[in-house]
Amino acid sequence: MHHLNKYILLIGLLGGQVIAQEPAETATQATVSKTGQKQVLQTMSGINDRLHHQLSTIRSMQSDFTQQTVDATNALVQENEGVLSIATNARFVVKTQSPFEQTLVSDGDSFWTYDEALDQVIITRLDKDVNKVPILLLGNDDATLLDAYHVSWYEQEASSADTEQLITHYVLEPKANDALFQVLSIAFIDDLPKEISIKDTLGQQTRISFYNTSVNEPIDDAVFLFQIPADVDVIDDRS
Repeated sequence: MHHLNKYILLIGLLGGQVIAQEPAETATQATVSKTGQKQVLQTMSGINDRLHHQLSTIRSMQSDFTQQTVDATNALVQENEGVLSIATNARFVVKTQSPFEQTLVSDGDSFWTYDEALDQVIITRLDKDVNKVPILLLGNDDATLLDAYHVSWYEQEASSADTEQLITHYVLEPKANDALFQVLSIAFIDDLPKEISIKDTLGQQTRISFYNTSVNEPIDDAVFLFQIPADVDVIDDRS
């Protein structure tokens, strides 16, 4: 079960708010939220190209994140925070720092899960199915990637005490009936990923928010090769 929970965390990575917003049914529709923020929802034939461009131009990304998961009744299931690094070719490092310490590493082929509390490392082959591992959306230059989804988008004005920002939300609904999530939303401010949210088939909603984010800064390849600590149990399931 512990092994399964780690993989569910990875599925959640690349989830953030807006939590499971439904895509627009009309070409253009304007609504006003309860907070008075105007939201414009749109669908268009070229939206896949626009989202693909934003995803593929991220060659690397480093960020702090917070993650929160609620169930179908909106009760809190899990909450944690950490740091991550992402690069092309399905490489990533995710480290949760609170409430427990856990490290997830992929070199694009092998996938390491290190649980410090258990003194255990589990190694598997990386599943490169974006439906199962949405973190692989970032830095992905596969031109056919989004063909598996119905994609819509909308823009939202968000303002603070001294700034106004335009947030672009993309909403992905898998075309396949056996996908693990119903809706995935990814939000950008300019070219920086801001949030990802996922509503899974069990009604759980996971929101991941990124902050202190930088993109396209050099990351040493060695970062994505996990160094197994001494005196830990190793379970290698790659064969």
